[in-house]
Amino acid sequence: MVVCIHTKPLLSFNEDLSFGFISSIARIAVPFFFMTSGYLFYSKIRKRQGDPQYVVKYLYRLILVYLFWSLVYFVYHAYVIYSEHQDVVQGLTSFVQNFFFDGSHFHLWYFPALIFAIALFYWLSRMLSVQTILAISFVFYLAGLFGDSYSGLIEGNSALSGIVDGYESLFVSTRNGLFFGLFYVSLGAFMAVKKAAIRPSVSAFLCCVSLAGLVIEFYVLNTYTDPVDFNMMLFLIPSAYFLVHFLLNAKWPDWNLDYRLLRDSSVLIYCTHPLFMIVYPKVFSLLSMNLEKNYSWLYFMITLLSSFVLSFILIRLRQNERTSKLVRLTY
Repeated sequence: MVVCIHTKPLLSFNEDLSFGFISSIARIAVPFFFMTSGYLFYSKIRKRQGDPQYVVKYLYRLILVYLFWSLVYFVYHAYVIYSEHQDVVQGLTSFVQNFFFDGSHFHLWYFPALIFAIALFYWLSRMLSVQTILAISFVFYLAGLFGDSYSGLIEGNSALSGIVDGYESLFVSTRNGLFFGLFYVSLGAFMAVKKAAIRPSVSAFLCCVSLAGLVIEFYVLNTYTDPVDFNMMLFLIPSAYFLVHFLLNAKWPDWNLDYRLLRDSSVLIYCTHPLFMIVYPKVFSLLSMNLEKNYSWLYFMITLLSSFVLSFILIRLRQNERTSKLVRLTY
């Protein structure tokens, strides 16, 4: 779904359908990532009785991965800054600001957001219950809505707009660890503590109902307001919650799957797919083909498959003793 959001596979079929899908249903992906991270992190922390060494190791790994991919994409950004920016210093300053607050490349914002959210959640968990942290983070999430999908509601209010604009002039966006990530990390941790007595079939049904509500919410916001984006919406909360609940409680066949491979490949697909989004449009433009607009489904498929192949290669290289050190920072 993340690759869908970035490559817009339905664009060549219907622009409205494409925009509606990537701005509503596909948006469940990132809250799902935050929630599963929070669920697994807090489950392990409870078993280790809050061991700070595990937290340091967890955050250290995330930071190294983020630094590695930031360096990879900086090569591209350095070219863009040098070739397109009249003021190179301003371009570099903007890159540094994004590196800390909004991601060094458009998709990498998730890493600083997760790092901040996990660190803050752990610090708060030393003093407060998970339920209290969840309540506090929900207030921040509500506030963050007005810097994202609900921004159109405050356009006529100069005071509120001024506060949001002042905040974003420094921190770029509310799509970050404080206003976005902390709530879903806390919600995932809450699910690790409190098991809801809901049958999987019911949670699957409620997830579908919530996704329908998400589509309606998108339609209303897009039709009657002028949102900045659609990263944060209210119906994302029950949609992600019931999806995670269903996956945790459903009875699955005893498949002999390599779950570590699935986990590692998902991280690598997330990190690598923009590489192909840089290369393929330029290659196809040489053939006088507008890949993104006229062949959007092909664009999506070759980007996803190429990312999967590269991910598989990197995983195999890491499993090899001779090459493991060369790729150990990729995921």
